[in-house]
Amino acid sequence: MIQRDVEVRDTVLGVDYFSDVYNLKEPQYYEENALGAFLYSADAIFDVNGYIRKTFKQSTTDEEKREKLMTVEQIFDKLISFFPHMLIDVYDFLVKKGIPVELAIFD
Repeated sequence: MIQRDVEVRDTVLGVDYFSDVYNLKEPQYYEENALGAFLYSADAIFDVNGYIRKTFKQSTTDEEKREKLMTVEQIFDKLISFFPHMLIDVYDFLVKKGIPVELAIFD
């Protein structure tokens, strides 16, 4: 199995809204490996826009808030820039564990 070091903490801390997602969990919740990147990414997909809404809750109009929100594609693009090997690492993990990839994708 591929054992690639992934610096989840150093990658996302300091990046607006993405660091808020990281700081939501207790320290060391996200391991510094592909699993940590995967778990962090799953949380970021669901939580980034919540932090954007919270930040601009009082200071902007609803229209301005909508303009600041990120699309799912924009969030994915950011996560891919953070962790470019994550998908291949997850695929490698599934194959090595004998988990049928078809079930993981379509189930």
